Amino acid sequence: MTLDPATAQFIRDAEAVGRTPYQDLPTAADARQQFRTVALERRGGGPAPGPECSTEMVSRDGLWCRIYRPLGRSVHAGPMPLVVFFHGGGWVIGDLDTHDAHARALTALPAVVVSVEYRLAPESPYPAAHEDCWDWLLWAASGMGEWSNTNRLVVAGDSAGGLLAASMAERCRDRTDGPDLAAQCLIYPAMNVAMDTPSHAANGSGYQLTAELMRWFYDQYQPGEGFSPTESDDLSGLAPAVIATAGYDPLADDGINYGNALRAAGVTTTNVHFDGLIHGFFGMGGTSPAAQAAVEATVGALRGLL
Repeated sequence: MTLDPATAQFIRDAEAVGRTPYQDLPTAADARQQFRTVALERRGGGPAPGPECSTEMVSRDGLWCRIYRPLGRSVHAGPMPLVVFFHGGGWVIGDLDTHDAHARALTALPAVVVSVEYRLAPESPYPAAHEDCWDWLLWAASGMGEWSNTNRLVVAGDSAGGLLAASMAERCRDRTDGPDLAAQCLIYPAMNVAMDTPSHAANGSGYQLTAELMRWFYDQYQPGEGFSPTESDDLSGLAPAVIATAGYDPLADDGINYGNALRAAGVTTTNVHFDGLIHGFFGMGGTSPAAQAAVEATVGALRGLL
């Protein structure tokens, strides 16, 4: 396993800047501002990735979502899937703009994508993000007014958002008011609070997401009972899954192990693993051709599942 050269150069360039680690900044607000800069660097130059889309912002109860609708599709092509996307950032950082590339990439299914805000920690610890994401999912599933592409409903997210998507899939199975899901797409999901797997030990430093930072994220959100579907003794009946992981990611085993558990429970699951990439590759298509290929492969796996 060899680190992708373009990704290695990105890491060297980022280290040369000498930024203070997020967990050592004075406030969470400072961490959020720094991450916005880093997210733009990860994306790289050039136009926005993905198909040409129209976008619209919608506000509900003080939180915003951005709706992406691919352009140029014939009305005769039929309704597109609807993807509700939850951004990553350790439940502390990240927003609609830092994850714009992620949402746009998913429109290539093709699909309408609703990328949603949720309250962030430490100001709003567990279960605030979970509850906000559930509220958004119910709203989207109700048809979003003039949008009614809910016959193939998907939850998706990266990192912390991957955990949120997995948790929403579990709620859809268990709650009487939950919508039916066609699929869940978990992109390097953060599933293991214990952080006790080999990938956490092997990749805990040197690849952007460190073990120290991941522990800080968990400490800020303060997970409690019901945080992760890995706590459940029964994973049967969950929506079919695509799980994407990276070889140089401390969270690699989180996604791989959860995929194995889903398959053991009889859930149709596709794991796509990219040996030479790091955590965050889904937003690095503009800086690494290998990352862009991985994005397209992940979207392709989800397209095949649907």
